[in-house]
Amino acid sequence: MTERVLSGEGPVSSEAAFRLLTADSDNGPSLRETDVSVSAGYVAHALIEQGRPALLVPVDAGTQVPRDTHSQGVDLGPRVLLDGSAEEMFLQLSCTEPTLGPTFAALCDDILVALTAAPRGNSVPVCVGVLDAWRSLLRPRPSEVMNRSAVLGLLAELHVLERLLMVDPDALDRWQGPSGHRHDFVTDDVVIEVKASTGADRFTVEIHGDRQLEGPVGGRLVLYAERFEAGGQDSDSLPDVVDRVRRLGVSAHDLLTRLAYVGYDSKHMEIYRTMRFRTREIRIYDVEADFPAVVPGAFRDPTVLDALSNVNYAVDLDSSGVVPFRRDGDVATLLSGRTA
Repeated sequence: MTERVLSGEGPVSSEAAFRLLTADSDNGPSLRETDVSVSAGYVAHALIEQGRPALLVPVDAGTQVPRDTHSQGVDLGPRVLLDGSAEEMFLQLSCTEPTLGPTFAALCDDILVALTAAPRGNSVPVCVGVLDAWRSLLRPRPSEVMNRSAVLGLLAELHVLERLLMVDPDALDRWQGPSGHRHDFVTDDVVIEVKASTGADRFTVEIHGDRQLEGPVGGRLVLYAERFEAGGQDSDSLPDVVDRVRRLGVSAHDLLTRLAYVGYDSKHMEIYRTMRFRTREIRIYDVEADFPAVVPGAFRDPTVLDALSNVNYAVDLDSSGVVPFRRDGDVATLLSGRTA
């Protein structure tokens, strides 16, 4: 394969780089160098046989590059390319399953970050190590498109995550809902429950279970409620906010792992791009003793709840007795421990 090098106009994500290469594919196979260099040269994105996306990491002469075809949809191995009459050796990571395209691009981004941080000359073990960490995400798994309610709930959680990351670089670790925690976000002093609503006339949120609005012992529970409407100006989608969150510096692997837990699969990305919603209103509440909630502490005898099952109810946030302390998305108040 004769290679043409496309020079970039600055660093771009792997997904954007593969998109640029695809747009230029009519002119023949090509590489697009990144701004990440290793001891043998610059790492490059490429389209190889059958238009498959690949990441090419140059290696020094004599370096042993293992072959690894154990990951579903991704192969790793040596690749020799010609530069004039000279042979150049690369570690090639290529995508063999088209539906894994967005996940493969995120894997490439993680490898580029790892190569930047690693000592020069360690390219091969770095690439192999990152691929090992990603194996579970590369396994094919049956998945359906999330329904509208699930999309809205995840969109609201990602909006909170995005805002938290702007004030707390470790906020992804606080997002505990996907791993089964009772509340969506957990910090040392504050837990945050996130709710989405599309109520046209009243701002209502659905509560599931008798402990979802029960605060931590000695801590503070905050309810973040976001009201959406379909489409319109400034509308947002799951792929849009996932891209923004990734640009805030989180680990792509850790983010996609959490998204997989809640049912988001990037192979349905183009469908999710069409499911667009605009934020109408955000309210933030301190959930204290006077907040309308079905929790054990609301009953003279808390054991009465032992006789109840499938406790689900709606809270009308437009009720005159439910007063928010914020009507915007300022997450500093979520972390400050103050209601004013």
